Amino acid sequence: MPAETEPIVKPSLKLTHFWLYVKDTHRSIQFYRDILGFDTVQTFPDGAFATLLRSGVKFLTEVQKQTYGQIASFNDPDGYLLELWQP
Repeated sequence: MPAETEPIVKPSLKLTHFWLYVKDTHRSIQFYRDILGFDTVQTFPDGAFATLLRSGVKFLTEVQKQTYGQIASFNDPDGYLLELWQP
């Protein structure tokens, strides 16, 4: 088959997760979900850290308080690192 008649296959890009530091979490979720059409996989309610502590989650460090929110790290049962971020 001549080169000019071969189908062109364009690679596709699949974005599965991304992390953004934003000033207003709720406004940003509305923008990315409602305007751009991204799926929101999971959000955590206020007080999620305390709820997880009561449920037996063992955090690796104290909750880290930053200007963009609070972060806590812990491992799942298979040892995978998980980080929970809350504004």
